[in-house]
Amino acid sequence: GGLGDDGHPLSTAERFLPESGLWELLPAMSERRWEVPAAVAAGKLYVCGGSGAGSARLCTAERYDPVSCRWEKLPNMLERRSSAAVTAM
Repeated sequence: GGLGDDGHPLSTAERFLPESGLWELLPAMSERRWEVPAAVAAGKLYVCGGSGAGSARLCTAERYDPVSCRWEKLPNMLERRSSAAVTAM
């Protein structure tokens, strides 16, 4: 997620590989988003809400599985959220 040089939301994400000290580009998320909270739980990366095109708040969520190298769509949240905070427990 984030904003590109053109000011439009991105569908890309990266992960840091500490063993090599490099960043790796992940497959594209199903939706472009920015201002998105993210957390890791049970070895998977979760992104929830954020802002989409035209700064519309999103209720969508998805998770990245590093074993299958794929994003999975999750059920929509009940409310739209952007600039929120998340934590893993």
